[in-house]
Amino acid sequence: MQTIRVFVAAAVLTAFVGTGTVSQTMAQSGQSTTEKVKNITKREWNRMKVGWAKEKEKWTRCNREAKDQRLTGRKNWSYVASCMTS
Repeated sequence: MQTIRVFVAAAVLTAFVGTGTVSQTMAQSGQSTTEKVKNITKREWNRMKVGWAKEKEKWTRCNREAKDQRLTGRKNWSYVASCMTS
């Protein structure tokens, strides 16, 4: 049951990436960005990155901050996702 919820949440999240309503969706779902990113697949992450990369300055800043903190893997994903949706 938990897997289904995670899949649905990730599907909704990726559907809204290009529309600019990601932060609204996350706020309404009750889960933090960190909790959602812990359970997404690499494929879903790559879809989100494509949408966020269009905001070049913010994308660069968020990735630079994650690199400066030496975050890797899902910790990096979580940080960048939080940064991009804030």
